[in-house]
Amino acid sequence: MMISVLSSEDREEIFNTMTDFQIDVIMNHVMYRVKSELLTASFWKGIHWELLGVNYDRLYRKKLNQRKYRPSLYCECGRSLKYQYVVKSKETGEILELGKECFTQRTGIPERIAEEIYNSRNKINIFQDEILNAYKFRERFPIELYNEIHLNKVDDKWSPYYNRKILDFKKADLPLFHRDKAKLENDLIEYKVRKRQLKRLLGMNFKAEYTEDHIYLIKYMENRILNDRKLNQGERKKLIQDLYKISKAVNESISTDFANLSIDRRKLITVEYIDPFNDKLKSFDLSYKEALSESRNIARRIMDYASGKKIEKNTKIKQVTNKQVNTNNTSNVKLDYGLNSIIKTTKKHPCGNDEWEIIRMGADIKIKCTKCNRIIMLSRRNFNKRLKQVVK
Repeated sequence: MMISVLSSEDREEIFNTMTDFQIDVIMNHVMYRVKSELLTASFWKGIHWELLGVNYDRLYRKKLNQRKYRPSLYCECGRSLKYQYVVKSKETGEILELGKECFTQRTGIPERIAEEIYNSRNKINIFQDEILNAYKFRERFPIELYNEIHLNKVDDKWSPYYNRKILDFKKADLPLFHRDKAKLENDLIEYKVRKRQLKRLLGMNFKAEYTEDHIYLIKYMENRILNDRKLNQGERKKLIQDLYKISKAVNESISTDFANLSIDRRKLITVEYIDPFNDKLKSFDLSYKEALSESRNIARRIMDYASGKKIEKNTKIKQVTNKQVNTNNTSNVKLDYGLNSIIKTTKKHPCGNDEWEIIRMGADIKIKCTKCNRIIMLSRRNFNKRLKQVVK
């Protein structure tokens, strides 16, 4: 899509027709998109600084021309800024807020890489001008498209951030970025195609008008089953029928039991059982049969707990020991050294650390970097490949 880049005067003229809330929505999501692209750029490898963010004062020139306005962004040297780059030293943890002139000098980052970062200014203008141009020509939020999506619960599959972003644009009545609008259109088309597939498979009277509040069997397995070429039509039909029946029974059972439990107990059960199971569904770590069976087992455990029985400890999580592991044969490592052990892995984290703390184990393993506290999820197989040794 061709974006017409606006002049500073045209940009300011359009901004002047908007409310403060509309401007905040545009700037928040434009800056989020720019930061996301910069933070994932490959040129940060091997550099001893990490980018925390890029800040932009759109009223910078107006504030300089009209003395009643005061600049809001400053460099460490004291100069007021239109664009501010926030970086953190990986060695000392020092955080600096810098302008272009001081960026290379204070950090030692090569000019070639610094220029890549400065170019983010162009992306800020491109992203915001896409919205401003559409707004100028009276394009607004696609409310009819969104209402159809929401009515059919297509937005249930969106990430929390993406859902919040779309709701922000809806509340501000702003046109969407072209790729966001395309995503909404494609999501709705995929839903209608899937619905036609299900009606052909299960009959015209088939309906599924409930939401998966806890266990996401349909969310993560329906498309997988519909597109599995190894299944014949009869097998596919039986699996889809079981999927909907069991998902409804399991989620309604958990909702009923949760109504009798405190918030803390619900959180405990969610972290111990529901979240790990949904993670396995999402990463296709379970067969169809295993997924349906394990979901029912989880519902039974929660039912027992709600009725006063002591909740069964997750037997896949072992007790802590200081057992040393033979690193010459990691393919057969048994995960019996348990939670809170500190391990070293063969692959270092981008922060330079190779020590991780195990915080959850099962069919998948959740580990936390001991330096920057980032948490990642590994399959048992990938975990075994990374494992080097266990230390006290």
